[in-house]
Amino acid sequence: MSTVSSSLLACPDVQAELTNYFQTCGHASFVRESPFLQMITSAENTLGINQIVNPGGAKTRTVVLRYDQKIPVSAVEEVTSCELECTATTKRGDASAEYSMDVCNKIKVEEGWNIYDLTAICRSNEQFLTSRINAMASALEEKIAQKTAEESVALVGNWASDVADVTGDVLQVATKQSGGVNVNPYFLPKITLAAKQSGYCNPIGIFGGSELYLSADMLNVGCCVDAGFDLMGVMQRYGKSVAWDPYVVSAFASDNISLMTQLGALQMLVFTLGTEAGFSPIASGSATNFEILPLVTPRYGIPFDLVVSNNCGTLSLIATTSTKLVGMPTDMFPTGDAMDGVTFANIIEVVNP
Repeated sequence: MSTVSSSLLACPDVQAELTNYFQTCGHASFVRESPFLQMITSAENTLGINQIVNPGGAKTRTVVLRYDQKIPVSAVEEVTSCELECTATTKRGDASAEYSMDVCNKIKVEEGWNIYDLTAICRSNEQFLTSRINAMASALEEKIAQKTAEESVALVGNWASDVADVTGDVLQVATKQSGGVNVNPYFLPKITLAAKQSGYCNPIGIFGGSELYLSADMLNVGCCVDAGFDLMGVMQRYGKSVAWDPYVVSAFASDNISLMTQLGALQMLVFTLGTEAGFSPIASGSATNFEILPLVTPRYGIPFDLVVSNNCGTLSLIATTSTKLVGMPTDMFPTGDAMDGVTFANIIEVVNP
């Protein structure tokens, strides 16, 4: 029989740790991996927008970024006159996009105990509290993975207008041949062509549904060479990172949907007190029972604040952070251009015969 309670087990009731006798895969701090969040938080993807949003003392932090809109081909005229033209009549101004986050919109996880609870357990206070902080940080990571995937839904842009087999803003691909057994070797080149047509210029990540992931994985192991192709060579050449991500699947409410983006197209804004300029842990003479510790999560390195307080024998740990996923503006390309609405974040749907 197993039990889960809100009480700590007294030392005589625990003879050994479960992990001494079972491989639990670090269950207390286990987080289903999110390749999408891994890409978003990677050093290669982080371009510094968070550093210019954070400064300031306002509740809402805002930055305005300037950009030039592409000049459409339709604005280029053909003329037959030999006369020198000396006056321009078209004015084109700056385009801008505003990025902001409300630093009071946070996610939080907390735990607390009476100081006497800690005297009865077998572990040292340091071991116990370290394990609890690690579990709390892991819970934050899982929530951020869920939240970030959900925020990505609203940031999806268009495919270029000449991409074939697009319904709405969704590129449809068949990963299986007729009969539903052999992998269709053309689905990866089709995605590559769509990316080229839509102006992708950085390494690409595709995250989400299991069918796209499984088909890409089958190409990787050369399952279907009877189709007459060196499928491993196809995979190496088209080199997409295709990953299953349960949070993206949940956010788009379909196992047949995957999100495709490139490095630098989506950015995460993060705010914590501990990352503020000039921050120092709060522990004044009148509040020595209260402190804020700036920490980072174990897998993705996302900053969070850990509040530690001792209120007359009640020990509390409260972990908080603020995050927001943002993307590029939808009007970088003018109306009527083949790239109108492209933001380098797109949807792929598997539709098999």
